[in-house]
Formats: sequence, C-alpha cells, structure tokens
Amino acid sequence: MSGSHMAANIAFVLGAMLDDWNVRNKTRVVVRDNAANMTKGLDSADVSNIGCFVHTMQLRITKPLDSKEKICNFIHICCRNAKQLWDISRIQC
Repeated sequence: MSGSHMAANIAFVLGAMLDDWNVRNKTRVVVRDNAANMTKGLDSADVSNIGCFVHTMQLRITKPLDSKEKICNFIHICCRNAKQLWDISRIQC
C-alpha cells in the first residue's frame, strides 16, 4: 500500500480493493494484526474484523522473553562489575 498508514487511508484503500474485486458482500471477517490504525481503518471501512490470535500470542510470549534477556544481561554486568570491584579491593589491601 502506498501512502500513509493512517486509519483513514487504510479504510479508503481496503474499501476500494473490496469493491474493485467485487468481494465486499462476500467478506465475512478480515483477520488483522492488533495495530490501532488497522483496527480503526477496518472499522471505518465498515468491515467486520478480528485480531489474529497467533499474532497476539506471539507478542505475549516474546515480550517477557525479551525482558528476561535484558534482566539476565543486567545481572551479568552487575556480577562482572562486582568481581572487578572485588579484585581491585584485594589488590589495594
């Protein structure tokens, strides 16, 4: 899709596609991601839509894993710094 990804443009482009392909009356539901612009765009185009369950689950699973990795990296840095401080303190004594 060229142009803006604002809801109004999504509604216009999707509505035009459904009409050009002559499938508006045959379309029961459109599966979409959970982006606010897609939700609003499809609602504005008066197209029944639902969020993709698999996409939602992927976001729910990977986000905590990303946080866990950041926590692990932080702990690793703290441990490394603690060891360096310990080594320095032993040298100074």
